[in-house]
Amino acid sequence: MTIDGRITDLAQEVYQNLKNLKIDQTKPLDQENAQKIIDSLLIDGEIDSNEADLIDEILASKNNIEVSGKKSDFSPASLSFGNGVSQEAQNTLLQIKKMGPSNSVQPREWGSVTIEDRKANIKSLQLYALEMKNSTPPISAPELWSKLTQKAIDSYQGENVSATKINDFVMQDLAIVILGPNAISRLNQYDNLVGDGVLIENQDPLVHQFQNDFALLGLPESEHPAGVISALWDRNKAINENSNWLKSWQDNGWASVGENGLEGLDKNNGHDFRPEINDQTDNQIFHTFFYQYLAYVTNDPGTINAGSVIHELAGVLLEGGGTEEDHNASMVGTAVGITLRQMRDGDKPLSDLNDWPAITGAAYGGTKTTEQNNPRALAMDQAITEMLKDDSFSIVNFLWGAENMLFPKAK
Repeated sequence: MTIDGRITDLAQEVYQNLKNLKIDQTKPLDQENAQKIIDSLLIDGEIDSNEADLIDEILASKNNIEVSGKKSDFSPASLSFGNGVSQEAQNTLLQIKKMGPSNSVQPREWGSVTIEDRKANIKSLQLYALEMKNSTPPISAPELWSKLTQKAIDSYQGENVSATKINDFVMQDLAIVILGPNAISRLNQYDNLVGDGVLIENQDPLVHQFQNDFALLGLPESEHPAGVISALWDRNKAINENSNWLKSWQDNGWASVGENGLEGLDKNNGHDFRPEINDQTDNQIFHTFFYQYLAYVTNDPGTINAGSVIHELAGVLLEGGGTEEDHNASMVGTAVGITLRQMRDGDKPLSDLNDWPAITGAAYGGTKTTEQNNPRALAMDQAITEMLKDDSFSIVNFLWGAENMLFPKAK
């Protein structure tokens, strides 16, 4: 059966998940694939009216069913789900349809953690970030970042959920508080690079897991309402013209807004960061965490590092900005993100999570800002110090590697 036409009543994330399913078109839809369809529909935590209609269309098992809907930013093609529907698949689809539209679903992999728990944790983390930001005297940026990480970890103590999922929750909560809409929009941009033959052939599964988890949280629209071009050339003006969009993200937990011409988290303007990454702004937590976060989720340091070079060059060419310190910060952030990901995928992800705050302080401020006797913090401090001494990490010498990463077919 083929669902054809303008399938724009479905959320884009739902549509993309359905499109990526590999279902044998010569056989009737079986129970296993029916469950895969349901899992795709439930990425936003509910079966809405449009998704319920789609289930009806699949159950009807007719060809070329036209599903019309409002105009959208994506242009879906046909969706195919097999040659008819087996009785077992029908029973599975009917069971989920009985939930009815707009009934929220608790994600199974979240264990005892509810959607409301997640929202409350993010809001609490935001308020804590703002409290530290406004403390007198101002708290150092590495210490603020380290304490913020500890607070995020503490929120999930005692929850009945997998250790790796707790690691991911902590990273996601920090991303919403520090990066706001950028946590979603930039991850979506990375996702769009998959399979184009230039940058990314295969993608880490954690990318879609993070996208699905963010969808469940019901966060505001992540794309800037003024549009990409307007935001690129005059982002401060674009933000000010869309104050409702900005406020909606602040209401949902975005604390670090310095990158939009508003005040960042660091009242000391980078003074307490390592000298090599001190760009003398209040926004270096945002900039550096951006790379830490993307490296953790994508497990793809090559592409993320190449993106840093492009970003800094764009700053030079378009805005008169772009600094060696920012480039260094992105390299350090990427190294930290990969380290945390390796710990998450290691043998002791839950106990190793407790080292995240010390590693954070040591990576960005040196061991003077964290526990002197933490072995991982000391190792991270030494590794970052040695990395920053290596000339191959400078923005000039990194250009050749970035060029090869971006344009391999031309080589």
